Amino acid sequence: MTPRIILRHLAFTGQNVEPSVLEFNSGLNIVYGASNTGKSFTVKALNFMFGGGDLLPNIEEREPYAAILLGMNVPEQGDVTLFRAMAGGSYQLFRGLHLSRPVDDDGRILSQKHSKASDDNLSALLLKLLKIDAREVVKKGTGDKEAFTFRSVAPYVLVGEEAMLAERSPALSSMRNRWPVERSILKTLLCGVDDSAVVPSADPDVRKAVVSGKVELIDELLARIDSQIGSNHTTREQIETELNILTNNLEHLQSAVKERQSEIDRLIGNRRQSLDYLADANSEIGEIELTIARFNELNQVYDTDLKRLEAIDEGGVMLLALATRPCPLCGALPENQRDHGLSEMQSVHAAAKIEMQKIVRDRQTLMATTLSLIAETDSKKKRRAEIDQSVSALDAHLAELRPLEATVRRDYEVLTEQRSNLSSLLTFLVERERLAIRKTELLAERMSSSKSTKSTKLELGPSGALGHELATVIQDVLRTWHYPGNVTVSFDMEKLDIRLNGKLRTDNGKGVRAILHAAFKVGVLLFCQDKKLPHPGFLVLDTPLLTYREPLKVAKYGELTAEEVELKASSLKEYFYAHLASLRDKAQFIILENIDPPADIAAATTTVFTGELDNGRFGLFPPR
Repeated sequence: MTPRIILRHLAFTGQNVEPSVLEFNSGLNIVYGASNTGKSFTVKALNFMFGGGDLLPNIEEREPYAAILLGMNVPEQGDVTLFRAMAGGSYQLFRGLHLSRPVDDDGRILSQKHSKASDDNLSALLLKLLKIDAREVVKKGTGDKEAFTFRSVAPYVLVGEEAMLAERSPALSSMRNRWPVERSILKTLLCGVDDSAVVPSADPDVRKAVVSGKVELIDELLARIDSQIGSNHTTREQIETELNILTNNLEHLQSAVKERQSEIDRLIGNRRQSLDYLADANSEIGEIELTIARFNELNQVYDTDLKRLEAIDEGGVMLLALATRPCPLCGALPENQRDHGLSEMQSVHAAAKIEMQKIVRDRQTLMATTLSLIAETDSKKKRRAEIDQSVSALDAHLAELRPLEATVRRDYEVLTEQRSNLSSLLTFLVERERLAIRKTELLAERMSSSKSTKSTKLELGPSGALGHELATVIQDVLRTWHYPGNVTVSFDMEKLDIRLNGKLRTDNGKGVRAILHAAFKVGVLLFCQDKKLPHPGFLVLDTPLLTYREPLKVAKYGELTAEEVELKASSLKEYFYAHLASLRDKAQFIILENIDPPADIAAATTTVFTGELDNGRFGLFPPR
C-alpha cells in the first residue's frame, strides 16, 4: 500500500481556556449539524495547517484561541503533532500526539514556503514522506515549469464548500491563470510521471511581444540616427571616398608637420647649445678679467716693494760710504771708532738687493702671464661675438619657421575634424544599415511567430486514455453509490471535467454538481490507490450531499432542481456513506454536512454540532 497521512485530531488552544478538540479515526468521520457552527471553519483550519496562504476567518468564536495543533500519523515517523499560531507564520513539529504545545520540547521548525532544496519546510517534508518529492509540473504551453508542492495536491484532499459547488472543473481553481499548471498537476497525479523532462521553449506570445518591443526600440534608434544625419543624403560610398582622400591628405600634412617640427626642434637644440656656450664664455671671460685685475693689483704691490727696496739700497750705500770717514759725532777715525752697526747695514743692504732681484723676476713672470690672459680674453670675446651672431641667426630662422609650422598644424587640425565628422556620419550610416537589416529580420521573425503560435504549444493535462480510465473509476464510484439511472461517465478533455450520460457536470444544479465533484475526488484517490501512485490518502469534503437539503431551512441554496429532486428521492446518501466506510483500510474521509447521516452507518466516528445550548456539543467552539 502506498504511504498515506491519517489525521488524528484538530485542537485549538489559548490562555485561560480549555482546548477545543475535534478527533478523527482512520476511516470515515462525519461532522454534521446546524449551520454556522464551525463546519466550514474546520475545513479552512485544516487547509491553513497544510500551508494554505489565506488567513483564517476572524469569527468571534475563535478569539480566545491563539494556536492550532493538528495530530497526524505520517509515514516513517508515526504519530506527530503540527503546531501553528492562528496568526500564521512557521510551524513546529513535535513527536507524538499533543493537545497543547509541549513545554519541554522545541520541536522541529518548518517553514510555510516550499523549497525543494531541503525538507526544512512543511511542503517538502510531507512530499518526501509520501514519496512524491522533487517533482516539477509544466505551468505554460511553452514548457515553463514550477515545483510540485503539497499545495499542488491540496485541492484533491481538502474540498471546501465553494469549490464543491463551483461551476468549473474539480481540478481547477478560481484563478484562471493557474489552470494550465493545474491541468499538469492532474496529469502528474494520474500517471505518476512529472514534467521534469520537458524542455521549455519560448512562449510565442511573449516572443512576439518581445520582438515587437525590439522593433519599436529599433525605430526609436533609427529616428535618432536620422536626426543626427539631418538632410545630408550622402551615400556611404561617397563618404568612404572622401575619407580616403582626407586620410591621404592628412598623411602628407602629418609628414610636413613632423619635418617642420623636427627642424624647429633641431634649431631650438642648437640655440640652446649656443646659449650654453655663450654662458660658459661669459663666465670664463669674467673669471679671466678678474684674474687680470688681481694681477694688476699685484703688479702695483711689486712697484711699491721695489721703491721701498730701492730706498733701502740707496740708504745703505750712503751709510757704508760714511763708515770709512771720521765719525761725524765724535770725530774719531775709522780705526778708532766703536762698532756702530756697520755689519748689520751691510746685511740689510745685501738682503735688499736680493729681494729686489726676486721681485723683478716675479714681476716679469706676472707680466708675461697677464699678457697671455689678455690674449686669451680677446680670443674668447671674439668667440662670444660669433656665438651671439649664431644665436641671432637661429632666432631669425625660428621666427620664419614657426608661422609655417602653425599654418600646417592648423590645416592638419581642420582636416582631422573633417575626417572625424565624416567618420561619425559613416558610423551612423553603417549603424542605420545594421538596424534596418535587424528590423527586417525581426519583422520576419514576428510573422513566423504568429504563424507558429499554435504549433509550438504543449498539450497540457492528462491524455485521453488517462481521462477515460479516470472516468471509468468515477463511473464505478457513482454506481456503487446507486446514483439514479443508467450511469455512464465520460471525460471531457477540454473542460477537464466529467460528463454524466453526455451532460457536463457543471450544467447541473448545485446538489448534483456537489455529489459529482465528490465522486471525482474519490475517483482520483481510488485511481491512485489502484495504480500504486502517491496520494496523501485522506479526503475532506464539505457539503457533498447538498441535494438532500431542505430549501426552507437552507434558503441560500434555492429550490431543488428536477435532477436534485430525483437524486434526493434515491438512497444514494446511504450507499455514499457505506462505500466510504468500506474504504477505511485504503483512505480516511472527513465529511462535513448539514444533514443527518444514516442511523445504521457502521465504523464511522460521528460528531454532531447541535448549535443549541445544553444540548450536546454546540459547535467547533463552545458558545460565548
